[in-house]
Amino acid sequence: VSACCLAGSMRPQTELEVKRKIDPSAMDAFLEKYWMSSHCLGKGGFGKVFLGKRRSDGISVALKFVPLLRTRCCKVDGTSKPLEAVALEMVSKDPPFPGIIRMLDVYKTPGAWVIVTEKPENTQDLFDYITTCKHLCEDTAREFFSQVIQALLHCHSRGVVHMDVKDENLLLDLSTRKLLLIDFGSAVFLEPNKEYDTFHGTATYAPPERLTRGCYKALPSEVWSLGILLYDMVHGDIPFQDDREILLGELQLKKDISEDCVALIKWCLSRTPEERPTLKDILAHTWMLKRGSEVHEGNASTGAPTPTRGDLQQSEPGSALVARAHDVDAQTQRGSLSSKENKMQLRPAMATLCSEGFESIWRRLPSFDQLPSRQGSIAAETGRSATRCRSDVSQSGAHRPGKGELPKTE
Repeated sequence: VSACCLAGSMRPQTELEVKRKIDPSAMDAFLEKYWMSSHCLGKGGFGKVFLGKRRSDGISVALKFVPLLRTRCCKVDGTSKPLEAVALEMVSKDPPFPGIIRMLDVYKTPGAWVIVTEKPENTQDLFDYITTCKHLCEDTAREFFSQVIQALLHCHSRGVVHMDVKDENLLLDLSTRKLLLIDFGSAVFLEPNKEYDTFHGTATYAPPERLTRGCYKALPSEVWSLGILLYDMVHGDIPFQDDREILLGELQLKKDISEDCVALIKWCLSRTPEERPTLKDILAHTWMLKRGSEVHEGNASTGAPTPTRGDLQQSEPGSALVARAHDVDAQTQRGSLSSKENKMQLRPAMATLCSEGFESIWRRLPSFDQLPSRQGSIAAETGRSATRCRSDVSQSGAHRPGKGELPKTE
């Protein structure tokens, strides 16, 4: 089946079709293996992530609940799975890569897909780390940036493009200073020449061609987001806050940033996608090869950077998988997770999810303007606003819901 034919074969599924595909024992299997706390690790356009533990050994896990209506799925060998789960399986095959989060299980319950991933101890997401430091010195930024690129090169070698690279999707091990790439909810299969007209990542990290051309390619788009990330690391905030600023493309740069760092940021943020560097071009850039540059004032990071560059090579795109996989719509009414037997095993948070369903839970989520904001030193030096909230992400289309707004469903 060709990729073109697959795109035209998508159709909404009926509620009966979806129910027939749901294993009624899936929730029992999940509850038997995992315990879920009421502590919410994160929330966004996808749903919610809760802290949990595996009953057999007590290790911490992250439990991501993605309502059926908001899940991008694909068929592999006749089985429908969330595209996120398929991408995680692809990047986790032996030999494993230490810089990418590991998926442990996936369940399809009556109300949502549940994706279980590891939850490393003593970690902090890069958003919070940069918030604490105000901004990173160039040595630390270089160390972290190199790790991110190595993780993305590994993803490409397995036929996957992450498509939502940002500080919130990077976990820092505070003991080892190693980063973990998380949240593959916006991932796509690697097809270098394919043009996308729907953006599933974070709008403030989206490339300008999404607005000017109405379409974009995955790899140049990813490099643009890397430019945003590098700017964020050394300035303490992202350069563009909305579509208007992305279109204007005016970079406000701090005076103490080195010329080589500025040059790399500008190269990644080239307005023309074809002029942006590849990941290997970035690794070979003069700034990436430096060590021991001057530490910025106010940076809380110490220690010598650890070289992480290797000889990873990009393999051919995952065309074989793309030929066997196709997106399937999940336009069905959201079911409930309730069950008298299961409720007896659940803690209050899970019982609430089961009895009320994800629709009512979603409507009670706080507005994004209530989430933690970053107070960065960039404001005093560039005149920008000092407040930046965590960005929300939509997996259902090119436009994100407004603050606290429930995405419309049929």
